[in-house]
Amino acid sequence: MKVGELKAALKAAGMSTAGAKPALEKRLDLHKQCASNPSIRTATGENPCALSFATLKSVAAKEAQISPMLSHDEILEAFVAYLSATPAGSASAAAATAGAQSGKVDPNAVIAKVLALAELDEHAEILNLARGSGPEITSASPVAMMRKAYLKLSLVIHPDRNASNPDATKAFQGLATAFERLSQPEMYAEEDAGRGKKKKDAPKKIARSNLGCKRTRVRCPRCNVPWSESKIEGNPDYYYNFLMSGLKQYCCSTCLFEFGCMTAVHVCPFCSKNFEYSPQDYHRKIVCGNKGCDREFGFYEFPTSDRVITDIKRTVKEALERRAKTVEQKRRREKSSARRGVGAGVDLEEAFSLGLTDACPRCGEPMASFADEAEQRQHLRECTDTVKHAKHKQAQKAKKVKEAAGAAVANAQLDAESEATWRMLGGKTEQLWMLTEGSLSKQCEDVGVEADGLTKDEMIASIASTRGDGGLLRLGGGSAAAQGTGRSARGSAKRKKMTASSLPTNYYQMSLQELKSVLAAHGIVTKATNKADVLAEIEDDLTEDDAPLRLAGPTTAKATVVISEDDSDDDVILQIPKRRRKKGAR
Repeated sequence: MKVGELKAALKAAGMSTAGAKPALEKRLDLHKQCASNPSIRTATGENPCALSFATLKSVAAKEAQISPMLSHDEILEAFVAYLSATPAGSASAAAATAGAQSGKVDPNAVIAKVLALAELDEHAEILNLARGSGPEITSASPVAMMRKAYLKLSLVIHPDRNASNPDATKAFQGLATAFERLSQPEMYAEEDAGRGKKKKDAPKKIARSNLGCKRTRVRCPRCNVPWSESKIEGNPDYYYNFLMSGLKQYCCSTCLFEFGCMTAVHVCPFCSKNFEYSPQDYHRKIVCGNKGCDREFGFYEFPTSDRVITDIKRTVKEALERRAKTVEQKRRREKSSARRGVGAGVDLEEAFSLGLTDACPRCGEPMASFADEAEQRQHLRECTDTVKHAKHKQAQKAKKVKEAAGAAVANAQLDAESEATWRMLGGKTEQLWMLTEGSLSKQCEDVGVEADGLTKDEMIASIASTRGDGGLLRLGGGSAAAQGTGRSARGSAKRKKMTASSLPTNYYQMSLQELKSVLAAHGIVTKATNKADVLAEIEDDLTEDDAPLRLAGPTTAKATVVISEDDSDDDVILQIPKRRRKKGAR
């Protein structure tokens, strides 16, 4: 079946239509399996495929001890397998299925093993405790495989499930460290380089060996011409670092198409075949995954001066802020258009007869084929070929699918850029506002927080409650996120002082929703319902009692902010203030 047909079938069944074709096919197979076997039901007689994600997590954890930290598809697949084995009376099969997902082994033994391996820094061996009969996990394994093993083990040794074992917390921290050191080694490069020194004396620049690394070939996704391999293009060598780490996009010198590491075509240096790349692989050695090619290689890191690093930090932050402003302006204009009813109820055939569309809405005949409006109306009266109509509909559907796939890739590129920018600028909790909603949703999944239905500031608050100052996973006894009810963890993050480096430089131009995201990253839950009050809260936190407010200039009165409601770029207007807002007033 084609992707469109799969999505239509899943939509008719009331199931999610998100994901690539293999995920859609697997989801539809599970639906068919449940529909054909009435014994695959929950304890209350419900079809597991018909349950919402939140209900499915709760029921699967209660009936089959399946980790709520797994993805929706993984939980559904494991639960269906459990339910299909249980009614048949095969207790051993049911135990094997549940055990494979939840780790039904002696938790104390696993905790002791994890602690022993953590003492030896055997990070890969820790994750291999959960691999079962699957492939061995190494530093070159895909991040997705590492995450799956991490989630399986977390269910077994989590301190909330082993309250009687005092070593559970330390073992779980060892597991989290093992996962992050393998999947994101660049996060620990500074720590390893500065081991034994005070934090402030540790080197600030990431440095690693280029042994076994290649300057891999990168091709333009539009014209397929190799990028930046000619000196004529004038690109410094270190541009490769910024492209591959996801920090920046660059233009093809041949077709002028702009692309980044997620949209580019990557070529294996050994088999010369294309392979799938993620910016998380930049500081790792991997295998391309193509048949017959099992040689490991890394990605070259060219020397970069401190001046260039300083400049790139400034430029990527400015680019991120400009992009966020553009997205917010577009969103506001869309709301304004919807409020005014622009584009609603348009008669495409009437528009075609008036020459306002490019092609016939029935058969797709281009408007250039007709001399005037009279010929266009005549064509509409005679356009009754059902075969042409069906072909045009199919072509339009294929076009929409292609556009959706392109938009998904473009969004993945923006997610990668925001995450790379966040990490380069410190990767701190109070800077989580830099991340896109897609990147935040992925982080919510990693920490066991359900992101469906959450706004950006709510996702940030949930993530901040489970992370430490450096953006790493922080254990909190009895945290709601660890128990699979991440929404109740909102607002529990430690409040952090606002500074110029932790705030966007253009925060006074941001929307109310974006400002709430900034406050959430600093552990602040505001009750303000308008932008002026939120800006006042930020200024109060930034300034001292006797210091002038930044927005108000030298005056001691409170600045009045007027929000522009039109479609212009002038988002904020500052008026002459009349009185001073006292610090601490909320």
